[in-house]
Amino acid sequence: PLDPEMTLTTQVLNTPGLSHSEQNSDASVTVDSKSPTALFNLVDFPDSSLTVVESHDIESVLVTITIVEAIGMEGRDLQVSWEYLRGGQLISGTEDSGKITWISSSDDRHVYQGELDFSPNIGLVFEEGDQLSFWISSTDKAGNAIIGLGGPDSPRLPTFRVVEFLGQYTREVVTPTKTPYVGETLTIVSYWENPGKLEGSIKIGLYEQKIDGGWQPSKSTLLNGDVDLFLPPQSSSMKAQFEYETWQEGQPLLVLVVNGDFDNVNYNNIEITGITVERIDTDDQGSGATVWIIGGLVLIISLMGLAFYIIQSRGEDYYYEEDWDEEYYE
Repeated sequence: PLDPEMTLTTQVLNTPGLSHSEQNSDASVTVDSKSPTALFNLVDFPDSSLTVVESHDIESVLVTITIVEAIGMEGRDLQVSWEYLRGGQLISGTEDSGKITWISSSDDRHVYQGELDFSPNIGLVFEEGDQLSFWISSTDKAGNAIIGLGGPDSPRLPTFRVVEFLGQYTREVVTPTKTPYVGETLTIVSYWENPGKLEGSIKIGLYEQKIDGGWQPSKSTLLNGDVDLFLPPQSSSMKAQFEYETWQEGQPLLVLVVNGDFDNVNYNNIEITGITVERIDTDDQGSGATVWIIGGLVLIISLMGLAFYIIQSRGEDYYYEEDWDEEYYE
């Protein structure tokens, strides 16, 4: 019909005698074969029309949808569904659903708005190229599903950005040497980067793990505590510096402990390898001291001889000068 909503008028015909029937128009019928469509209005709702979804904000995403439907939708809330795709295929376990609240209607346009939590129900680590597939599962009052973009047959695929903090270790530099003697202090400069698109901070401490499993903080960590290192997005070569004082010979088990995770549950801790502490040889020290003493004595004797020569030379010059004076007067 041209008008899907029609009034039903009823009356009784052929009433007996002088009786008559009044018409009744309380009933109506609706014939609706036209499916509703969804509009993601970028003009009026540019920030909530599911154009971009970023992974670090998926717990609370504001979504606004306009449904174009003459007769109206079933129920007051709009039922929606979504799932994640990787390589165009469903990631099993990520299917979910929610609802958006109706806020207004005007000229066959019904606006729905609300926040949705797109967090997966499984422990999913997002990768570049992952997609969010979103569609409206509500129907109109006649049971017609949404057609076009945003419907079950043509889900909306907003741009999905993997935005995360990826603070990680790159290298370390040990000075002045990796073969120190007992009692020397080493400077260990560690370098970190964040190739991710989200800024963040990590706490780093340099500790030595003992044979009994205990942890002993390095000299700088004991004095100043863990280093709070801020890593901007796309940053590299960010430094965290530590000092370690050697106290016994051998290879110390030095570990950069990240965020106080001594059990290394997150596998972020870094072991500093290649350092070998050597014992000071007292015999070598004695030999070296003897060499220095002998050298000093030789130097002293040489200086004394030089001084004697200078003094003698000055005495001869003075004597020659006296002879010259006597000859002059004669």
